[in-house]
Amino acid sequence: MNKILMRRTTTLSSLCVTSLLGLAAAATAADPDAPMTVDVNGQSLVPFFNLTKNSQFTFHPYASVGAGYDGNVFLAPNNTVKDTYFQGIVGAQIDWAPTQLDHLQTKGGYNRVAYHDYDNEAGLRGGDVKVGYQHEGQVWAGFADASWSRTNDPLLDTRERALLDAWTGDGRADYRTLKTRSSLGATWARDNYLEKTSSFTETSRDNDRIGAYVRWAYEMSESESIYVRTGPGRTLYKEYMQYANSTNWFAVVGTERALGSITTLKAEGGLTYRHYDDTLPSNSTITTRSYWAPQANLEMRYNYEEQSWVRATAFSALQDSASAAYAAYYFGGKIDARQRLLKNAGAIASVEVTENYDTDAGTKARERTVDRLGHVGGD
Repeated sequence: MNKILMRRTTTLSSLCVTSLLGLAAAATAADPDAPMTVDVNGQSLVPFFNLTKNSQFTFHPYASVGAGYDGNVFLAPNNTVKDTYFQGIVGAQIDWAPTQLDHLQTKGGYNRVAYHDYDNEAGLRGGDVKVGYQHEGQVWAGFADASWSRTNDPLLDTRERALLDAWTGDGRADYRTLKTRSSLGATWARDNYLEKTSSFTETSRDNDRIGAYVRWAYEMSESESIYVRTGPGRTLYKEYMQYANSTNWFAVVGTERALGSITTLKAEGGLTYRHYDDTLPSNSTITTRSYWAPQANLEMRYNYEEQSWVRATAFSALQDSASAAYAAYYFGGKIDARQRLLKNAGAIASVEVTENYDTDAGTKARERTVDRLGHVGGD
């Protein structure tokens, strides 16, 4: 799937972030080699214990406290604004497996980021809710997910913060044979901005993105497969003031496999195509309305010991531009790692670089943005 609006994966834009994650109470896994984890602010926390005796129904409350330093509060090219912050997260995850083939999960949380000097401009009072169902039968399988989140994570293409309600929904139906899996899926996402910025109003960037796809996979084992995936999509803006509606199509070939006993690879590559309906309201000097671009996703993970790993990821995509162009090339890479210190504690670090470059701006200048993010901490 193509993401139209790319945001940072954390609420923090610092060059060096340190955080101390506090309590995380959740269920332990039956398999000690693959412990259950609960995702808290992008970190997979290993539980201390199980709060329920029934393995089919588990309740996992969690809490996190942290502090850090933000070296560029407003993501300005010539940065002069720095600040410290405190962060607190509370939430819970409920898992229920009514049968061996079915799994339901509900998760919700509240996230508060309080800046010392710039809380009104950069602080966050937000949350998220997610509901999901999965069925894994011998012949028929599938899933359905829905989520809502409120965030003011900085937009990578405009380097500004804006409070946003993000809604998503997706589902897929699979038909399985001994070695193949044929799938039909659908996706939907809505961005509803609650604040304006210097780049757009409260309503000019609100949009819906709908899509469908077919997928066919040859499965060598439960964890290894090769596949092809293709389908159309449509982006519809609430009002025709700044952005143009568009239709897109993508086609990729991918694989998921183990490289030895401790290394895994997930990779897909192909092309994406996007055509815009009308002249761009903010720039009528562009004559081309159709664009091709490579689409790729790569993840290689090296699990050198239990709960310790190094991972490299990279991507390439085509998204709507935030400036005076229809679209922008968006690509980047990330290296992150975790070193286990205790059964329920570890050290984490990551380095990430992304670039956003307009495809064509007509007689206006093409905009190029490069973002670099570093993160160190503990869980």
